[in-house]
Amino acid sequence: MGLWSWVATLAPAQATVFGTAIGATFGFLSLTGGALFNAKLNRDRDDRLADIERLALLRSLATEIRLIRNLIAYQLREYQSPTAEGQAWRSSVSPKLFSLLYPANLSKLLVLPHDALTQIIVFHAAIDEYEYNLKLEGAEFPDNAPVVTRSFNFPVSVTPQIVARANTLKNAGESALAHLEAAVAHFEKRLKKKPETSNLVSMID
Repeated sequence: MGLWSWVATLAPAQATVFGTAIGATFGFLSLTGGALFNAKLNRDRDDRLADIERLALLRSLATEIRLIRNLIAYQLREYQSPTAEGQAWRSSVSPKLFSLLYPANLSKLLVLPHDALTQIIVFHAAIDEYEYNLKLEGAEFPDNAPVVTRSFNFPVSVTPQIVARANTLKNAGESALAHLEAAVAHFEKRLKKKPETSNLVSMID
């Protein structure tokens, strides 16, 4: 006996109950399926927005590190140029002058990939160590100089030591940049696979 044949044998009241039960079941399944599908769409949207935020943060921090690396490269050329006869001191600025985005975004760093996060922290710790070592080498940060300039003077006689420490910091910057650029490429590739975010990625290029 088929289902519909069986239903035909039911009393009117039984058929009504059966029909209501079937309708309620299909309605429940439809609502549940719709809710689950909507939840997935919301999760996908949240994941895309989070990736876009990570990408923007990575690009910003990479730009800052690149600026600091370029400053150090320029300073290295200056430090190794001949000094004027009788010159006993050189003047310069600490790379920490350009470390602005990092401290301003500390609360957001934990959303970054572990490898990139580690490199960012290590590089900025290296800047602090570099400034500390400048003082150990005899560099003086004038009391009357504005704090925001972070200018300092150091004896010409310790130029080789300063150059060695600056080279170490420059290498740390290049290592951090390599890891950040890899992380940026990863998020760009992932986002560009999705048509709804590919244009947004282009907008923040």
